[in-house]
Amino acid sequence: MGTDFAAPVGTPIRSTAAGTVVKSGYTRGNGNYVTIRHNATYSTQYLHMKKEGFA
Repeated sequence: MGTDFAAPVGTPIRSTAAGTVVKSGYTRGNGNYVTIRHNATYSTQYLHMKKEGFA
């Protein structure tokens, strides 16, 4: 379960905390997504992105 935040196309997405990208890709249900591991307990996912990419 999570929270969706609507934003105009092209709005930069900032991670909630520093971490390591552990997975990214595309699924029909989630669209483009990225999963970031922040520590041994927490990770976040960013879904429904127009395009995959991160820095």
